[in-house]
Amino acid sequence: MQEASYTTISAKRLEALIGLLRLFFSATVARRIVCAFALAFNFSPSEAAEIAGVCEKSSKKYAVILDSKDPSALLAIKPGGKASKLEGVRESLVAELDSGRYQSLRQVCSMIKEKYGISVSKSRLSEYLHSIGYKKLACSSLPAKADPEAQRDFFFGVMIPLMAMAQMGHCHLFFMDASHFVYGASSPGSIWAKERRAVRTFCGRQRHNVLGALDFAGKKVETICNDAYINAATVIEMLNTLSAKYAGLPIFIILDNARYQKCKAVTQAAAELCIFLVWLPTYSPNLNLIERVWRGMKESLSLTDFDSFGEFKDGVHLRINDADLDSAVSGKAQLFDDDGLPFSYELPKGWLAA
Repeated sequence: MQEASYTTISAKRLEALIGLLRLFFSATVARRIVCAFALAFNFSPSEAAEIAGVCEKSSKKYAVILDSKDPSALLAIKPGGKASKLEGVRESLVAELDSGRYQSLRQVCSMIKEKYGISVSKSRLSEYLHSIGYKKLACSSLPAKADPEAQRDFFFGVMIPLMAMAQMGHCHLFFMDASHFVYGASSPGSIWAKERRAVRTFCGRQRHNVLGALDFAGKKVETICNDAYINAATVIEMLNTLSAKYAGLPIFIILDNARYQKCKAVTQAAAELCIFLVWLPTYSPNLNLIERVWRGMKESLSLTDFDSFGEFKDGVHLRINDADLDSAVSGKAQLFDDDGLPFSYELPKGWLAA
Protein backbone atom coordinates (compact mmCIF):
# COMPACT_ATOMS: atom_id res chain seq x y z
CA MET A 1 0.00 0.00 0.00
CA GLN A 2 1.42 3.35 -1.07
CA GLU A 3 2.01 5.74 1.79
CA ALA A 4 0.04 9.00 1.58
CA SER A 5 2.08 12.18 1.11
CA TYR A 6 1.35 15.37 3.02
CA THR A 7 2.36 18.88 2.11
CA THR A 8 3.86 21.24 4.64
CA ILE A 9 1.30 23.54 6.20
CA SER A 10 1.45 27.03 4.72
CA ALA A 11 1.50 30.41 6.42
CA LYS A 12 -1.64 31.36 4.48
CA ARG A 13 -3.55 28.41 5.93
CA LEU A 14 -2.40 29.25 9.43
CA GLU A 15 -3.58 32.84 9.00
CA ALA A 16 -6.97 31.56 7.84
CA LEU A 17 -7.11 29.40 10.97
CA ILE A 18 -7.29 32.54 13.14
CA GLY A 19 -10.78 33.34 11.81
CA LEU A 20 -11.98 29.81 12.58
CA LEU A 21 -10.55 29.86 16.10
CA ARG A 22 -12.23 33.22 16.75
CA LEU A 23 -15.53 31.32 16.75
CA PHE A 24 -14.45 29.50 19.90
CA PHE A 25 -11.78 31.65 21.56
CA SER A 26 -10.93 35.29 22.10
CA ALA A 27 -8.72 36.99 19.51
CA THR A 28 -5.74 36.84 21.88
CA VAL A 29 -6.03 33.10 22.48
CA ALA A 30 -6.68 32.46 18.77
CA ARG A 31 -3.40 34.20 17.88
CA ARG A 32 -1.52 32.24 20.54
CA ILE A 33 -2.82 28.93 19.17
CA VAL A 34 -1.89 29.81 15.59
CA CYS A 35 1.53 30.94 16.72
CA ALA A 36 1.99 27.63 18.53
CA PHE A 37 0.93 25.71 15.39
CA ALA A 38 3.44 27.65 13.30
CA LEU A 39 6.21 26.91 15.80
CA ALA A 40 5.23 23.23 15.87
CA PHE A 41 5.59 23.14 12.06
CA ASN A 42 9.15 24.50 12.33
CA PHE A 43 8.49 28.12 11.45
CA SER A 44 10.99 30.38 13.17
CA PRO A 45 9.78 32.55 16.10
CA SER A 46 9.90 35.65 13.87
CA GLU A 47 7.96 33.91 11.08
CA ALA A 48 5.39 32.53 13.54
CA ALA A 49 5.00 35.98 15.06
CA GLU A 50 4.29 37.52 11.65
CA ILE A 51 1.75 34.81 10.76
CA ALA A 52 -0.14 35.08 14.05
CA GLY A 53 0.04 38.84 14.37
CA VAL A 54 2.00 38.90 17.61
CA CYS A 55 5.41 40.28 18.53
CA GLU A 56 8.55 38.12 18.29
CA LYS A 57 9.05 38.30 22.05
CA SER A 58 5.61 36.74 22.60
CA SER A 59 6.36 34.11 19.97
CA LYS A 60 9.49 33.03 21.83
CA LYS A 61 7.52 32.95 25.07
CA TYR A 62 4.88 30.68 23.48
CA ALA A 63 7.65 28.38 22.23
CA VAL A 64 8.80 27.91 25.82
CA ILE A 65 5.23 27.21 26.97
CA LEU A 66 4.76 24.76 24.08
CA ASP A 67 7.79 22.79 25.22
CA SER A 68 6.69 22.79 28.85
CA LYS A 69 4.63 20.17 30.63
CA ASP A 70 1.56 22.41 30.58
CA PRO A 71 0.96 23.88 27.09
CA SER A 72 -2.63 24.63 28.15
CA ALA A 73 -1.20 27.80 29.69
CA LEU A 74 -1.53 29.26 26.21
CA LEU A 75 -5.29 29.39 26.81
CA ALA A 76 -5.02 31.32 30.07
CA ILE A 77 -5.47 35.08 30.08
CA LYS A 78 -4.33 36.96 33.14
CA PRO A 79 -6.77 39.50 34.55
CA GLY A 80 -5.94 43.15 34.14
CA GLY A 81 -3.76 44.33 31.33
CA LYS A 82 -3.97 47.56 29.42
CA ALA A 83 -7.52 48.85 29.14
CA SER A 84 -8.89 49.74 25.73
CA LYS A 85 -8.69 53.42 24.88
CA LEU A 86 -12.42 53.20 24.11
CA GLU A 87 -13.26 52.52 27.77
CA GLY A 88 -13.20 56.25 28.48
CA VAL A 89 -16.03 56.87 25.99
CA ARG A 90 -17.86 53.60 26.53
CA GLU A 91 -21.14 55.07 27.79
CA SER A 92 -21.39 57.55 24.92
CA LEU A 93 -20.32 54.91 22.38
CA VAL A 94 -23.01 52.49 23.59
CA ALA A 95 -25.64 55.21 23.16
CA GLU A 96 -24.44 55.82 19.62
CA LEU A 97 -24.52 52.12 18.74
CA ASP A 98 -27.98 51.68 20.24
CA SER A 99 -29.30 54.33 17.86
CA GLY A 100 -29.11 51.66 15.15
CA ARG A 101 -27.45 53.91 12.55
CA TYR A 102 -24.25 51.94 11.99
CA GLN A 103 -24.05 49.03 9.56
CA SER A 104 -20.31 48.44 9.25
CA LEU A 105 -17.15 48.59 11.33
CA ARG A 106 -15.84 51.22 8.93
CA GLN A 107 -18.76 53.51 9.79
CA VAL A 108 -18.19 53.02 13.53
CA CYS A 109 -14.45 53.67 13.18
CA SER A 110 -15.18 56.87 11.27
CA MET A 111 -17.68 58.01 13.90
CA ILE A 112 -15.22 57.33 16.75
CA LYS A 113 -12.47 59.26 14.95
CA GLU A 114 -14.75 62.23 14.25
CA LYS A 115 -16.56 62.36 17.60
CA TYR A 116 -13.89 61.30 20.06
CA GLY A 117 -10.64 61.86 18.16
CA ILE A 118 -9.63 58.22 18.72
CA SER A 119 -8.11 56.16 15.89
CA VAL A 120 -8.91 52.46 16.12
CA SER A 121 -8.51 49.65 13.60
CA LYS A 122 -11.48 47.56 12.49
CA SER A 123 -10.01 44.41 14.06
CA ARG A 124 -9.44 46.09 17.45
CA LEU A 125 -12.88 47.67 17.31
CA SER A 126 -14.44 44.29 16.55
CA GLU A 127 -12.68 42.75 19.56
CA TYR A 128 -13.84 45.57 21.82
CA LEU A 129 -17.46 45.46 20.63
CA HIS A 130 -17.59 41.71 21.19
CA SER A 131 -16.14 42.17 24.67
CA ILE A 132 -19.01 44.50 25.67
CA GLY A 133 -21.70 42.24 24.23
CA TYR A 134 -22.20 43.56 20.70
CA LYS A 135 -22.28 41.47 17.54
CA LYS A 136 -23.42 42.06 13.98
CA LEU A 137 -27.02 40.92 13.56
CA ALA A 138 -29.49 40.89 10.71
CA CYS A 139 -32.14 43.54 11.30
CA SER A 140 -35.81 43.64 10.39
CA SER A 141 -37.46 46.68 8.88
CA LEU A 142 -40.20 48.82 10.42
CA PRO A 143 -42.01 51.14 7.97
CA ALA A 144 -41.50 54.78 8.94
CA LYS A 145 -45.25 55.42 9.32
CA ALA A 146 -46.08 52.20 11.15
CA ASP A 147 -47.72 52.44 14.58
CA PRO A 148 -46.28 49.70 16.85
CA GLU A 149 -49.00 50.17 19.47
CA ALA A 150 -51.78 49.90 16.87
CA GLN A 151 -50.15 46.73 15.53
CA ARG A 152 -50.04 45.14 18.98
CA ASP A 153 -53.67 46.10 19.69
CA PHE A 154 -54.75 44.61 16.36
CA PHE A 155 -52.82 41.39 16.85
CA PHE A 156 -54.06 40.68 20.38
CA GLY A 157 -57.52 42.21 20.06
CA VAL A 158 -58.54 41.23 16.52
CA MET A 159 -56.25 38.64 14.90
CA ILE A 160 -56.02 36.18 17.78
CA PRO A 161 -59.81 36.01 18.38
CA LEU A 162 -60.47 35.56 14.64
CA MET A 163 -57.79 32.85 14.34
CA ALA A 164 -59.29 31.03 17.32
CA MET A 165 -62.82 31.23 15.78
CA ALA A 166 -61.54 29.90 12.46
CA GLN A 167 -59.64 27.07 14.11
CA MET A 168 -62.76 26.04 16.05
CA GLY A 169 -64.79 25.98 12.84
CA HIS A 170 -66.98 29.00 13.58
CA CYS A 171 -65.87 31.01 10.52
CA HIS A 172 -63.55 31.11 7.53
CA LEU A 173 -60.58 33.44 7.93
CA PHE A 174 -58.44 34.58 5.02
CA PHE A 175 -55.36 36.77 4.75
CA MET A 176 -55.44 38.46 1.34
CA ASP A 177 -52.78 40.36 -0.59
CA ALA A 178 -51.43 40.72 -4.13
CA SER A 179 -47.88 40.00 -5.20
CA HIS A 180 -46.16 40.88 -8.46
CA PHE A 181 -43.57 38.40 -9.70
CA VAL A 182 -41.27 40.11 -12.22
CA TYR A 183 -39.48 37.95 -14.79
CA GLY A 184 -35.77 38.74 -14.79
CA ALA A 185 -36.04 41.13 -11.84
CA SER A 186 -32.85 39.90 -10.17
CA SER A 187 -29.92 40.36 -12.54
CA PRO A 188 -26.77 38.82 -11.04
CA GLY A 189 -24.21 41.20 -9.61
CA SER A 190 -21.59 38.49 -9.92
CA ILE A 191 -21.31 35.04 -11.46
CA TRP A 192 -18.96 32.06 -11.31
CA ALA A 193 -16.69 32.37 -14.33
CA LYS A 194 -13.04 32.26 -15.37
CA GLU A 195 -13.19 35.72 -16.91
CA ARG A 196 -15.31 38.80 -16.34
CA ARG A 197 -18.25 38.99 -18.72
CA ALA A 198 -21.45 40.94 -19.41
CA VAL A 199 -24.76 39.29 -18.60
CA ARG A 200 -27.62 40.05 -20.97
CA THR A 201 -30.48 41.85 -19.25
CA PHE A 202 -34.17 41.43 -20.00
CA CYS A 203 -35.98 43.73 -22.40
CA GLY A 204 -38.97 45.53 -20.91
CA ARG A 205 -40.82 44.25 -17.87
CA GLN A 206 -42.88 41.09 -17.81
CA ARG A 207 -44.64 40.35 -14.56
CA HIS A 208 -47.10 37.78 -13.37
CA ASN A 209 -49.56 39.18 -10.85
CA VAL A 210 -51.15 36.98 -8.20
CA LEU A 211 -53.96 37.98 -5.87
CA GLY A 212 -53.93 35.40 -3.10
CA ALA A 213 -56.15 34.59 -0.15
CA LEU A 214 -54.58 32.36 2.50
CA ASP A 215 -57.14 30.12 4.23
CA PHE A 216 -55.92 30.16 7.82
CA ALA A 217 -57.61 26.97 9.08
CA GLY A 218 -57.61 25.07 5.77
CA LYS A 219 -53.95 25.93 5.03
CA LYS A 220 -54.39 26.55 1.33
CA VAL A 221 -54.16 29.55 -0.97
CA GLU A 222 -56.88 30.66 -3.37
CA THR A 223 -55.45 32.67 -6.27
CA ILE A 224 -56.44 34.82 -9.23
CA CYS A 225 -53.60 35.48 -11.69
CA ASN A 226 -53.01 37.73 -14.68
CA ASP A 227 -50.19 39.40 -16.60
CA ALA A 228 -51.70 42.90 -16.61
CA TYR A 229 -52.48 44.36 -13.18
CA ILE A 230 -54.51 43.83 -10.03
CA ASN A 231 -57.42 46.20 -9.54
CA ALA A 232 -60.80 46.45 -7.83
CA ALA A 233 -62.37 44.11 -10.40
CA THR A 234 -59.79 41.44 -9.53
CA VAL A 235 -60.57 41.80 -5.83
CA ILE A 236 -64.32 41.54 -6.47
CA GLU A 237 -63.68 38.40 -8.53
CA MET A 238 -61.85 36.93 -5.54
CA LEU A 239 -64.72 37.85 -3.21
CA ASN A 240 -67.17 36.05 -5.49
CA THR A 241 -64.89 33.00 -5.63
CA LEU A 242 -64.61 32.80 -1.85
CA SER A 243 -68.34 33.37 -1.34
CA ALA A 244 -69.21 30.50 -3.68
CA LYS A 245 -66.54 28.08 -2.48
CA TYR A 246 -66.80 28.71 1.26
CA ALA A 247 -70.53 29.19 1.73
CA GLY A 248 -72.13 28.15 5.02
CA LEU A 249 -69.94 30.01 7.51
CA PRO A 250 -69.14 33.71 7.99
CA ILE A 251 -66.14 34.82 5.93
CA PHE A 252 -63.57 37.26 7.36
CA ILE A 253 -60.75 38.65 5.22
CA ILE A 254 -57.78 40.45 6.74
CA LEU A 255 -56.20 42.77 4.17
CA ASP A 256 -54.20 45.97 3.84
CA ASN A 257 -55.39 49.44 2.93
CA ALA A 258 -54.45 49.50 -0.76
CA ARG A 259 -56.76 51.84 -2.67
CA TYR A 260 -58.03 49.21 -5.07
CA GLN A 261 -59.06 47.07 -2.08
CA LYS A 262 -60.64 49.78 0.05
CA CYS A 263 -62.65 51.47 -2.71
CA LYS A 264 -66.42 51.78 -2.72
CA ALA A 265 -66.94 49.06 -5.35
CA VAL A 266 -65.09 46.46 -3.25
CA THR A 267 -66.75 47.36 0.06
CA GLN A 268 -70.20 47.27 -1.58
CA ALA A 269 -69.51 43.89 -3.16
CA ALA A 270 -68.32 42.52 0.18
CA ALA A 271 -71.45 43.79 1.93
CA GLU A 272 -73.71 42.18 -0.69
CA LEU A 273 -71.87 38.86 -0.26
CA CYS A 274 -71.92 39.16 3.56
CA ILE A 275 -68.12 39.07 3.68
CA PHE A 276 -66.44 40.95 6.52
CA LEU A 277 -63.37 42.96 5.47
CA VAL A 278 -60.95 43.50 8.37
CA TRP A 279 -58.45 46.26 7.66
CA LEU A 280 -54.91 45.98 8.97
CA PRO A 281 -53.33 48.99 10.67
CA THR A 282 -51.54 51.04 8.03
CA TYR A 283 -48.04 49.91 7.09
CA SER A 284 -48.32 46.51 8.77
CA PRO A 285 -47.14 43.84 6.29
CA ASN A 286 -45.67 41.90 9.22
CA LEU A 287 -49.22 41.06 10.35
CA ASN A 288 -50.46 39.78 6.97
CA LEU A 289 -49.63 36.08 7.05
CA ILE A 290 -49.74 35.64 3.28
CA GLU A 291 -46.71 37.94 3.03
CA ARG A 292 -44.71 35.02 4.45
CA VAL A 293 -45.83 32.89 1.52
CA TRP A 294 -44.83 35.53 -1.03
CA ARG A 295 -41.43 36.04 0.61
CA GLY A 296 -40.60 32.34 0.52
CA MET A 297 -41.71 32.07 -3.11
CA LYS A 298 -39.60 35.02 -4.24
CA GLU A 299 -36.53 33.62 -2.50
CA SER A 300 -37.07 30.28 -4.25
CA LEU A 301 -37.67 31.89 -7.64
CA SER A 302 -34.44 33.91 -7.35
CA LEU A 303 -32.46 30.65 -7.14
CA THR A 304 -33.79 29.34 -10.47
CA ASP A 305 -32.89 30.40 -14.01
CA PHE A 306 -35.91 30.40 -16.34
CA ASP A 307 -35.53 30.35 -20.13
CA SER A 308 -38.86 32.02 -20.88
CA PHE A 309 -41.69 33.97 -19.30
CA GLY A 310 -43.93 30.91 -19.70
CA GLU A 311 -41.51 28.79 -17.68
CA PHE A 312 -41.33 31.56 -15.09
CA LYS A 313 -45.15 31.58 -14.67
CA ASP A 314 -45.17 27.79 -14.34
CA GLY A 315 -42.54 28.17 -11.64
CA VAL A 316 -44.74 30.67 -9.78
CA HIS A 317 -47.75 28.32 -9.84
CA LEU A 318 -45.62 25.35 -8.80
CA ARG A 319 -44.32 27.25 -5.78
CA ILE A 320 -47.82 28.34 -4.78
CA ASN A 321 -48.89 24.69 -4.72
CA ASP A 322 -45.75 23.63 -2.82
CA ALA A 323 -45.64 26.59 -0.40
CA ASP A 324 -44.84 25.85 3.24
CA LEU A 325 -48.15 26.97 4.74
CA ASP A 326 -47.44 25.40 8.13
CA SER A 327 -44.85 28.07 8.85
CA ALA A 328 -47.19 30.80 7.58
CA VAL A 329 -49.88 29.86 10.12
CA SER A 330 -47.55 28.84 12.93
CA GLY A 331 -48.96 31.24 15.52
CA LYS A 332 -45.79 33.35 15.55
CA ALA A 333 -45.79 37.08 14.95
CA GLN A 334 -43.17 39.79 14.78
CA LEU A 335 -44.22 42.87 16.73
CA PHE A 336 -42.42 46.05 17.79
CA ASP A 337 -42.13 47.87 21.09
CA ASP A 338 -42.70 51.61 21.40
CA ASP A 339 -39.04 52.28 20.54
CA GLY A 340 -39.33 50.31 17.30
CA LEU A 341 -37.33 47.34 18.58
CA PRO A 342 -38.64 44.04 17.20
CA PHE A 343 -39.72 41.14 19.35
CA SER A 344 -41.23 37.80 18.45
CA TYR A 345 -44.47 36.62 20.04
CA GLU A 346 -45.50 32.99 19.87
CA LEU A 347 -48.90 31.73 20.89
CA PRO A 348 -48.89 28.85 23.40
CA LYS A 349 -48.22 25.47 21.84
CA GLY A 350 -51.34 23.40 21.22
CA TRP A 351 -53.77 26.28 20.92
CA LEU A 352 -53.94 25.77 17.14
CA ALA A 353 -54.37 21.99 17.41
CA ALA A 354 -57.36 20.78 15.45
